[in-house]
Amino acid sequence: MPRDPAPAASEAPRADSSRRAMRRLESLLAAIDAGGDELRGCARAVTDWASLLRCALDQGVAGVLLEGIDDDLAPASAWEPVMQRIAIDRLWHRRVEAALHEVLGALAEAGLCVVMLKGVVLSERLYPDPRVRPTTDIDLLAAPGDVPRVRQVLEEIGYRVPGDELRADAPLRADDSLHVVLSRADAGTIELHTRASSGIGTEIPSQELMARAIGYRTALGDTVRILSPEDEFLYLAVHAARHRFLRLIWLYDLKRFLKHHPELDGATIWARARCLGIFHATSVACEVLRLRLRFLPEWGKSAPPRSFRARFAARFLAREPDPSSLSFRYQGIGRELYVALLSNRIRTGMRHWIRFIIKRLCARLRLAGG
Repeated sequence: MPRDPAPAASEAPRADSSRRAMRRLESLLAAIDAGGDELRGCARAVTDWASLLRCALDQGVAGVLLEGIDDDLAPASAWEPVMQRIAIDRLWHRRVEAALHEVLGALAEAGLCVVMLKGVVLSERLYPDPRVRPTTDIDLLAAPGDVPRVRQVLEEIGYRVPGDELRADAPLRADDSLHVVLSRADAGTIELHTRASSGIGTEIPSQELMARAIGYRTALGDTVRILSPEDEFLYLAVHAARHRFLRLIWLYDLKRFLKHHPELDGATIWARARCLGIFHATSVACEVLRLRLRFLPEWGKSAPPRSFRARFAARFLAREPDPSSLSFRYQGIGRELYVALLSNRIRTGMRHWIRFIIKRLCARLRLAGG
């Protein structure tokens, strides 16, 4: 297979600078909750605040730094280029919060039950100021049989599937889609899921998780259901692992969640991860959290047994966390190998990898023959 061209000489210093900024950012996030001398030491070690804050903005943690770092540790001039974006993120958070209030009210009036994933409800539970965590959409988990009715309610309050050509009089079926995306110009996007996760060699259907969901009252007074603490940790871990931890905010969410729920039982976590077929994905998340943010509860360090595949994948990802780095140039092959490593069974992962290689070879042969 032809290789990608070698990077230009000017790209190497840029990649080194980006890598250093990411490492400094991880150190700050590891120390920010502890504060004191550790945080001051990490802040004083930063030599290029402009690059670090740009990196923080891209990784979704600029608001966390703004709240957690005193003015005397970071120069005010470094914040000026990113403050406008942080202000926009906070305004958008309020808009999404208002949209969720409207959506939950409409669904409650229709007697429909959904479970809220991530988003503003997670932010207000984990962060003293929920607006520090950027939120752009609403993720809802629904039973497959409820999807047509939920979608109909959302369309009645103005949400539409982009490019949808479905006629108003056409019946909606439960199997129309397992992942419906709807949007409204003034309120952003709603993603309606019937599976908590997919795309890593296994799927987590909604029914079991919804049966264990618990009630929660939002800051605006709405009643919504959220995942049980054990299921929510697994969901957050698998979501971050599935997307290869390309945004640092997902790892920091895991850290805040574990600090918020010290009562979590490791035996239950690992048993449920095995039952759902996400043991290796959860192990990768725990290992990357330990390597990059230097945080993990004691139960997370003793997965029975430790996953060699998870440690291998975690160390590779932790070594080059920046998506622009050379390790991510072969995104197609690397992504599929990563999915194979996370598969619940080695045989399943190998079949996935072999199918991908065959598909790539056939595509190359067709191009060569054409």
